[in-house]
Amino acid sequence: MTDGKIFVITGATSGIGYEAASKIANLGGIVIGIGSSAKSCRDAELKLNRPSLPGDIRLLACDLSDQDEVRALGRLLAKEYPAIDVLVNNAGTFLVRRTLSKQGIEKTFAVNYLSHYLLTRLLIGNLKKASPSRVLNVSSVAYKGANIDTADLSLNDSYTGWKAYSRTKLAMILFTRFLDKKLKDTDITVNSLHPGVIGTNLFSKNSWVGPFLTAGLKLVGKSPEKGAETLVYLATSEEVNGCSGGYYVNSRLEDLLDNARGESLAQDLWDVSADLCNIPTDLSP
Repeated sequence: MTDGKIFVITGATSGIGYEAASKIANLGGIVIGIGSSAKSCRDAELKLNRPSLPGDIRLLACDLSDQDEVRALGRLLAKEYPAIDVLVNNAGTFLVRRTLSKQGIEKTFAVNYLSHYLLTRLLIGNLKKASPSRVLNVSSVAYKGANIDTADLSLNDSYTGWKAYSRTKLAMILFTRFLDKKLKDTDITVNSLHPGVIGTNLFSKNSWVGPFLTAGLKLVGKSPEKGAETLVYLATSEEVNGCSGGYYVNSRLEDLLDNARGESLAQDLWDVSADLCNIPTDLSP
């Protein structure tokens, strides 16, 4: 399921995205990784690419909080890679202080969820051309304590870093389940996963407190290499051919809690997301 196939992975310059890019390229895949800056992309590409690599890795910079950049990325990918076999929506951030994107959207929501909603919508045509193809949405066990009020996505009066982060992970699951229904008549599967508590740079963009939070996370979390296992399994294994709409932990299907099973909330989130991205609710590209 890997040789010569096209894998797009957001958040590929560090953490589990970086490890997944390395593992998939080692299996012969062609990886287009997305990073937040040109420098991080150059650094990662130099480390990842080597003459003996069976596959190939290319890194592209995109500020996922900015819809203009996400659209430009979508146009570039759609043009240069007409058929995309696997889209991995992995990039994420955790912001202690409430911050707004260029479009005035709460930034954790913009990066962790809305950018992936928009990018997926932009690349549906490319995924259809490669079908059978796959969409993977990286969520987290953090979804279990989360809730989403679609009337208060800006969190004006109730912001905490954890609340903002955990609701994006719930949003990724709701998006997965609703998109699965939208794609029922296609050969595109869509699944979500919890990679585990991983020692990554998730907290790095928090001024002076970032390094301390990052050090603590790396102390208690498992390695990014270990955390990438479920992602790589879902991206490459023939065992999950045709499997769609699921939530995976340790490469196994796991039942969801009730807060992630609400069909009405999933519909509302889809519609609000389309409105925020200024695109139709209809999935047709």
